[in-house]
Amino acid sequence: MTNREGRGFVLIDNKWFDKGIREFGHTTFAVYVLIFLRRGYDGVSYFTIAYLCQILGIKSNSTSSINNLKESLIILEKNGWLSYLGSPISKEKKDITSDININEKIYALVNEPKKNFTKVYVDEVYKIMEQQVDNKEKRGMLAYLCCVLYHINQTTQVCFPSIITLKKEAKISNDKTCIKYNDMLKRLGIITYKNIGIKVDRNGKYKNGMNVYARLGNESYIDNEIIRIRETDDYYVVKQEKTDLINKRRSIKQQINNLAKKQQGGDICIKQQTEIERLAQDYERACEETTRISQKEKEKKKLVQFPNTRNKQISEQNMTTREERENNIMKRIQEDCEGW
Repeated sequence: MTNREGRGFVLIDNKWFDKGIREFGHTTFAVYVLIFLRRGYDGVSYFTIAYLCQILGIKSNSTSSINNLKESLIILEKNGWLSYLGSPISKEKKDITSDININEKIYALVNEPKKNFTKVYVDEVYKIMEQQVDNKEKRGMLAYLCCVLYHINQTTQVCFPSIITLKKEAKISNDKTCIKYNDMLKRLGIITYKNIGIKVDRNGKYKNGMNVYARLGNESYIDNEIIRIRETDDYYVVKQEKTDLINKRRSIKQQINNLAKKQQGGDICIKQQTEIERLAQDYERACEETTRISQKEKEKKKLVQFPNTRNKQISEQNMTTREERENNIMKRIQEDCEGW
């Protein structure tokens, strides 16, 4: 496991993931995290609205933006995450009023959760905030990261929430944004993940498996969990090169089908007819390349795990059965591509 000694952290109340982020949004969540970063040993944070503007990339000369930040501070106090003070000594209550100066120091007692919390490290927060991307995207990525961390099991050190779940909890609008955040967080060296592969359902169709996530440095935990899942749930490994070819074939086939419909209606020009012929050649080459890779993947049968094989030595007969099963799976994949 990655060594965490000497690293500061933020403890995030798990209520944020039940409904907090969805209800109050990315900006309010980011404000809470940033205020926690300023927390001292006595639990008191001091900050200015100008500081929040600087880190969040909010214009300090925008009245509406400043009012939105103040509204976030009011929400945090109303929900018991912070208590505003006159000073760390007097402990006198101070309201976040509309006429407070953006450079005026605000003292807040951070109500640290004693249980049911998720830990995010300070350097993980700053890695996101220092990215040269849109500031709204930074806040969305921070919320998304914390939702992934919320699901990590402290015993196995991994988690496998679906994109649908993460999208809902982190208030993300679409799947593509979640996938993009996965790649960005992996590139930043914060989390890592692997996909468990594909499986054939009861209808004979294949479907993609889930991602297994962990913090960077815990890759071995991911590998252990993937082995366990494949042993019990009949997932099958397909090399990335082949997956890319399958997706390419699907895309080409879709383009051919669209042009063929126009051709049937007589609504096609010479240029489009030439395009159909070119796409057909590309499709044939992709099919040939897929077949070539399949022939060189005999060793992948060692990675295929099926139910009732745990702790049992696989006989030659079982290995033959597996090879037949692999061929059937790839045949179904190809049939799916043909019927796209």
